[in-house]
Amino acid sequence: MISHRTARRVWYVLSGVCMAETVGMLTLAPYWNGGASVGEFHALALFIAAAGVMFLLLASTEPGTALSTRVNRYMFALMGGVAFNVVATWGLWAIGYPMVNGTIQRGLMAENYWLGPVILAYAVVVWMVYRHALAKETKPV
Repeated sequence: MISHRTARRVWYVLSGVCMAETVGMLTLAPYWNGGASVGEFHALALFIAAAGVMFLLLASTEPGTALSTRVNRYMFALMGGVAFNVVATWGLWAIGYPMVNGTIQRGLMAENYWLGPVILAYAVVVWMVYRHALAKETKPV
């Protein structure tokens, strides 16, 4: 089994790889296929950046020993990544940045303004549950 320190390094490396991939995709998007799919590339780049945020959150949180604490940690990282993706996609779309995904194609983006803040609030609630479980583990009996 790998140590906590090694796992943390792996999460940081994966986060860095995702962020480098995001920068590369955002840089190459206007030139790929003559710029015909720039909006799709931007949406995919944000998805990869969200995975990078998820890995960063995993690297920066303590795993704990109880199964429930570990599950809450992974749930927090997942929800943090999803919240980043939804908020960043909606924000960039709102300022007119070229973005293409299913919600935008169906014309439903404007009426789904509430989704980002709700997912972000849910990520905060999951973080609070995780921190409470972690504090319970480390509290002397």
